[in-house]
Parts: sequence; structure tokens; C-alpha cells
Amino acid sequence: MMLLRYTVGVFLLTLLAFKANAHPIKMTTSKLLYDKKANELILTINFFEDDFSAQLEKLYHRKNIDFAVVDDTEGSMVAGYVAKKMLLKANKKPLTLQLSSIKRIEENVVQVKLILWLPKTKIKSLEISDALLFDAFAEQVNIMHVELPGTTSNVQQFISSDSYKVLKVNF
Repeated sequence: MMLLRYTVGVFLLTLLAFKANAHPIKMTTSKLLYDKKANELILTINFFEDDFSAQLEKLYHRKNIDFAVVDDTEGSMVAGYVAKKMLLKANKKPLTLQLSSIKRIEENVVQVKLILWLPKTKIKSLEISDALLFDAFAEQVNIMHVELPGTTSNVQQFISSDSYKVLKVNF
């Protein structure tokens, strides 16, 4: 009987410790900057590592994705996932995302950096839709800071309960 109480007690303490480490916020933050010299957009996305790796593991049937050292397969999974969930168009034509880097920037935060080359013609509009991790969490919120020529710094919020919206920016 004493062993049973001890086992149940250890189990409950372990469960509470797990719960204490879980974060209640389901969010990504992104920044979209224009590099005039290179005529490209630089997209930087910050994910909570545990949320992002769990979703990639589920979608790609992999175990133990760890962003401490990213291999080519993990890089392809990240680039593929972001390309499916974050769509950008210039003058109504889709832009191709190219993965630049993936790194852990602090405990439980992974930063993904992508480059988007722009057409040589003048950009009249830019459409952005951000559905990152909407397929994982009903309460997911994505915040994007947009800094483009001819606009003031702009913050957009994408909420999973509203599906996603398209932001049109003229410059």
C-alpha cells in the first residue's frame, strides 16, 4: 500500500512539473523587411520550439526534431511547411521562399529566416497570408511586423479562429 501511494505521488508530481513547463501562449512573431540593394524581402519567423517541432513531427512522421543542429531533412521540412502556410504574392504573382537559416535563439525559441526575391518590375502590391500553426492550435495567433518602402512600420495580427486574412500593401 505504501509503495502504491509513493508511485501515485511521484506520478502526480511529474505530471504537475510537465504542466508547469507548458506555455499557455500559442504564437509566432514574424518580421518582413525590404532590402533595396538586393531587391529582396527578408522574412524572419520566431516559433516556440516545442509547438513547432511537435507539429513537424506529427506532419512528417518524425521523432525528436531538435533545432540545436539542423540537418538537410529538417531544413526541407521547415521550408516546406512555411511555404505551405505562409503565402506571399507580389503583383498577384507568388513569391518563392528560400530558406536562409534556422537557429535556436533562446530557450524554446527557434528562428527561421527566409529570402524572397522580387521581380524587377515595380511592386504595386504585396499580398501576405499567414496560417503558421493554425493547423495545430485553435488559439494560435501570428503577429507580423512589416517594414516596406513608402509605408510606416505596420503590425498585422493573424488569428486562427478567423482562418487567415490577406494583407495588401502598396509601395
